[in-house]
Amino acid sequence: MSEPGTGRMSDDDREDLAAIADAASRRNRPLWMVVGGALLLAIALIWLMLAVRSVGASERGARAAERRLEGVRQLAAEFEALQAVAASVGPSERGRPIPDLLSRIEAIAERSGMAATPAVPQRTNDAVPGGRRVRLRYNVNDPSLEAVLAWVDAASSEVPGLYPYSISITPGGQRWTMTVVFARFERL
Repeated sequence: MSEPGTGRMSDDDREDLAAIADAASRRNRPLWMVVGGALLLAIALIWLMLAVRSVGASERGARAAERRLEGVRQLAAEFEALQAVAASVGPSERGRPIPDLLSRIEAIAERSGMAATPAVPQRTNDAVPGGRRVRLRYNVNDPSLEAVLAWVDAASSEVPGLYPYSISITPGGQRWTMTVVFARFERL
């Protein structure tokens, strides 16, 4: 206890009071709340990392599905073009190789009003069951876009089984640069 009349505390009383104050201080700062909060934060960060990884995988899957869908759409367009050609051409004409295919396409280019006859195309033959798909890649440089588009339209309608596989148009100065790939299925 404190000594009467002096207002001073004994050493034992001071130590007891310090121990009581220390216990109260610990009660006011509960360690389990700090540890629990840190643990919840760590769990939330792990959950976030897993969610981000899952979103990335989902996006990659969606992009792959879009590429597959685009391929299916392209095949469907080819199939529709083939059906249209098959309907317009008699059964004996379907898929018959055309020996003068390139000269026919050049003659159509002259009739369409192109400034110059297209150069000899790159030819690709892809094997398909029962025949082959012939692709002709033309690189055309002409001042008149209308003439080039008329050539593409006339060639695909006048040559049996020929259809535009892909078209790329680039404007440049006074001329149009165009890459046209025609395709045709032929029996062997």
